[in-house]
Amino acid sequence: NIIQVLRRSFGNRYPAVCPSLTRALGAMKTTFELSDREIEIMQFAYRNANAKQISEALFIAEGTVYSHFKRIYRKVDVHSKKELIAMVNEFKRR
Repeated sequence: NIIQVLRRSFGNRYPAVCPSLTRALGAMKTTFELSDREIEIMQFAYRNANAKQISEALFIAEGTVYSHFKRIYRKVDVHSKKELIAMVNEFKRR
């Protein structure tokens, strides 16, 4: 589960995912047809994890993380992590 992965990777600095973030990501998953893995990557990105941290936490290559980011950016129509986080925050406010 993502919470265990976050805690294992980053310690207790990252507590349980908040309900508003869970709802926002769920809405984005449906709206933009995102995969479960893409949502998982977005949860890490929202917590300001870098590609190296994400790859270590999810046991995937760093290049794979970048590939996921490219697909996410294309689907959500953003061009940076900053824009992606702003989009998540917009969905949180809905």
